[in-house]
Amino acid sequence: MSALSAFVVLGWVIVKSLARTVVEIVRAILRFIADPLGQRRGWRWLAMQIGMSVWVRGFFTYSVVRDLYAGTPAVYVNYLDYDVAAHAFGPESRRAIRTLRRVDRAIHQIWRVMRRVPEHQYDLYVLADHGQAASRPYRELTAGRRLDILDALAPLDADTVNQWVPGLAEELSRSVGVGFVLARSAEGPVCFRAGKRYQLSESDPGPFGGRPDAAAVVDGITDLMSMPSAGDLVIYGIDAPQGHVSFIPEQGAHAGPSPEEMPTFILDPATVTLPPRLSHPVQLYDHFIRYRTAS
Repeated sequence: MSALSAFVVLGWVIVKSLARTVVEIVRAILRFIADPLGQRRGWRWLAMQIGMSVWVRGFFTYSVVRDLYAGTPAVYVNYLDYDVAAHAFGPESRRAIRTLRRVDRAIHQIWRVMRRVPEHQYDLYVLADHGQAASRPYRELTAGRRLDILDALAPLDADTVNQWVPGLAEELSRSVGVGFVLARSAEGPVCFRAGKRYQLSESDPGPFGGRPDAAAVVDGITDLMSMPSAGDLVIYGIDAPQGHVSFIPEQGAHAGPSPEEMPTFILDPATVTLPPRLSHPVQLYDHFIRYRTAS
């Protein structure tokens, strides 16, 4: 792409983004007129949507297109808009789905540019790193009360925590908005659910035993609780009696082992062969490193 062409494309991105900004502002005004009370907090999200879903996505796509025309060996882009919208309004909300369609169009634009430069022999991969579960904010269930638990300088195991505050983990697991509580032990991760203690292992997934992905759930929990930075008690709102609950004010959540979050995907070219039985992102490193050595 010549300097003049790059300047023209950049100008087009700016004009298009300005037009989309106007459209989003008009939509927000109409929503406010229709429901003034319901849209009181909508202006902050409008600013985020315009910033992330209009301007950032537009410039991300422009940067990728510029690099593709230049023959850059490897190009990577992370579109954040859907994640932001799904957290704010729920993963299946109209705003989140609208944002997802815009991401699809951006990927389609990148694919079209790749077809125009076949001499660079690009392969296109589309990956999702996690799913997202519809959730309720914890503060809606507790009138704004927070969970306050002990703190220490070094990681503690479940037995030590129990010595400090007997029955704390069991009681927390029975609390409103709590699905289960995790802790460490010498034998591996411990899970407390509805007041009952489970020693998790490959052969005994405890309360996750009825799930087809139970082995992957236990593996993920084992990785988490082996980290020194993980909490002494890790509290999840997933599968709480009140439904999925998030401890921050959001309508969509992830970073847990709920069935909605665990599935992911990778779309790869028909001409390549991925490692078999993919279960962890680290398995893809060698595959993508080969592109660098091949160039």
